[in-house]
Amino acid sequence: MKKLFLMVRRCSPIVVCLAILRLAFAASPAAAQQVWFAPPDNMDRGARTFNHDFPQLFDPNPAWDPKIDVFKISPKMGSTIGPADELTRINAFLKERHIALAVDVGAMQVDNANPVPGECGYGVEGMVRPGRNAIQFKRLKELGMDIRYVTMDEPLIFGHYYNKKNACGYSIDEVARRVAAALAEIRQYYPDVRIVDFEARKA
Repeated sequence: MKKLFLMVRRCSPIVVCLAILRLAFAASPAAAQQVWFAPPDNMDRGARTFNHDFPQLFDPNPAWDPKIDVFKISPKMGSTIGPADELTRINAFLKERHIALAVDVGAMQVDNANPVPGECGYGVEGMVRPGRNAIQFKRLKELGMDIRYVTMDEPLIFGHYYNKKNACGYSIDEVARRVAAALAEIRQYYPDVRIVDFEARKA
């Protein structure tokens, strides 16, 4: 089955999201495809709060046509600071429309449970601390979130190929070992969840 991933980095207002979705359907074969929608959310990122109208996606009669297979939320929305009321609202909206929920996570597990400035992986995208995924997915389970997919934020790129500040430079075998440990924490609460690895194309 082919998957069409819509990784929309700037999607505001809602009509833009709708236009992107319709364009994707028009441009892709109708048979054997799976469409994912991953719009930016409205979580506070300082000057970078991308999509203030994100909550409107889940109105009872939304301005977009939600004919998709999978809706993906960001690591921040799925974390312990993701608003419980908004998460449960998203979950209810998707379940009613038979849309699967995916949660993006850091899956490149570092050594230290607490930050240590200058350590390998400090401030690097895609990293996760031991025990963090267990805490987050325990909360999501308690909120009743029906999670079908977990997507990993480029563990191979950031664990192996990344060569800038605080790079780890792990071997591929070590990347695999650390990813397995991070995913084992998630499977404590979602044993049947499907895992998808997102990796950037290495130049």
